[in-house]
Amino acid sequence: MGEQITIARILDTLDTQILKTEALIAKLEKVKEGLLHDLLTRGIDENGQLRPSPEQAPELYKDSPLGLIPREWGVGSLGDLSEIVSGVTLGGKSGSSSWPLVPYLRVANVQDGYFDLSEVKLIRVSSVDIEKYRLLPGDVLMNEGGDFDKLGRGSLWQGQIGLCIHQNHVFRVRANPSILNPHFLTAFSSSAMGKSYFIRSSKQSTNLASINSTQLKDFQIPLPAKAEQELIVTELRIMASKMESEKSLLDKLITQKTGLMNDLLTGHVRVTPLLGQAQTPTPTPA
Repeated sequence: MGEQITIARILDTLDTQILKTEALIAKLEKVKEGLLHDLLTRGIDENGQLRPSPEQAPELYKDSPLGLIPREWGVGSLGDLSEIVSGVTLGGKSGSSSWPLVPYLRVANVQDGYFDLSEVKLIRVSSVDIEKYRLLPGDVLMNEGGDFDKLGRGSLWQGQIGLCIHQNHVFRVRANPSILNPHFLTAFSSSAMGKSYFIRSSKQSTNLASINSTQLKDFQIPLPAKAEQELIVTELRIMASKMESEKSLLDKLITQKTGLMNDLLTGHVRVTPLLGQAQTPTPTPA
């Protein structure tokens, strides 16, 4: 009976840690949304701080097609700031059996801010098409359409697969690095402002939407100086790192609980040394 009580205490302790971690992740998600909005509309001043809001210091801002932006910023069309390419068309010319099989990204692979590479399909393509559609680190992939939540998704390719191309329903955006940081572009395209543009500009039917290359080229991007873009990206990375740390901890706690429920209840592991571990407080990030 005493051991059963101890088992219950261990599992209760893990449940408490799981709930606290889930609550912290939810809080960080809201903080991240607010931080993203502030960084993309107010930016970071010469002192490394968020600029005062337009209400606090209207003289620091000016009108633009995107609304109020800092006076130092510009606005540019994505078509003028990058090379935009639609990918290889599937089901077209059959090609040659001697052509190499090459991995290619579909809409399903391009998620909101990340890639799902659990299933990457292959296609035979010529060497000319390989060079034309080959993805390079720093390319931003944006979906042509699908469900509303898939529209325009901006995900940054970092060379996860050595040789990979993309299909025609996925646009490859290769930013001019001297003007536009691809990480900054990814953040803006996946922000509420970016998603709002894609929804407004899209051709819509029941539960589906699509954009064409012309609409993508017309996408207006705020343009802080390159150095300020890098500062904004750094702040976003710090927040993303906190999020990943907490999500990793949550996965670890859930796995630990599942394993303990099996091992403890079957007697494969004794409870005494584990109770102290489960009661060790989890550090909370600043």
